[in-house]
Amino acid sequence: MMEDLIIVEHLSKSYGDLKAVDDLSFSVKKGSVFGLLGANGAGKSTTIECILGTKKAGSGAVSVLGMNPLTHRKELFDKVGVQFQEAQYQENIKVGELCEVTASFYKNPADLEQLLMDFGIADKRGAFVKELSGGQKQRLFIVLSLIPKPKVVYLPPD
Repeated sequence: MMEDLIIVEHLSKSYGDLKAVDDLSFSVKKGSVFGLLGANGAGKSTTIECILGTKKAGSGAVSVLGMNPLTHRKELFDKVGVQFQEAQYQENIKVGELCEVTASFYKNPADLEQLLMDFGIADKRGAFVKELSGGQKQRLFIVLSLIPKPKVVYLPPD
């Protein structure tokens, strides 16, 4: 039986009178790919922020790898990979430097050279991020999210 890595139970979150998430429950099993789909304003980003522990739910419970993301953020840091949006990264840094700086945050990072090769951008190690094509940037951002060898990876829709 496959274990649930993410469990969301009766999650609700409001901003004043606006109910962004209303009694949402789901689980994500190990080895699966899960997507949240919905119109703009449907609460997808708020749900993800509650799962990542960057926002506190109004009510309900969230568990990631058996831990509460709000109270166990440090323990989850090495176990959850997040692909941030492009604006989060310095454009005037070389690909290799960005990977090395990112790897320095983790106790046991993945093999950077292997990740760069696996995603077809090893030849861009010396290039500045701003010099990469849109597709190469997306592959770099996936590489960065995989550096901690995470058990859970969040990839945004954009």
